[in-house]
Amino acid sequence: MHNVSMPNILIRSVPEQVHSLLAARAKAAGLSLQQFCLAELERLASARTAEEAVQHIRAGLSDYLEAGFEPIGPNDAVAAIREIRGELPDE
Repeated sequence: MHNVSMPNILIRSVPEQVHSLLAARAKAAGLSLQQFCLAELERLASARTAEEAVQHIRAGLSDYLEAGFEPIGPNDAVAAIREIRGELPDE
């Protein structure tokens, strides 16, 4: 097996309070500080940004409309749910 060179990130001037908090969380998780920070970076990188989420929703809506579905308003949505549940509409 050979060693693959992995990129590194160096963060300078980390405030003592931040370092202490991260170190405490790493210890509580049974991880080294490096392992903990890497896991947090992986979690951060895997989450969608707000803009990515908006783009994902717009793409889904576009697919939905292209398939021939039409959006409905909130009152129609409530009526459909009540119909499925077998509830009578409010009068």
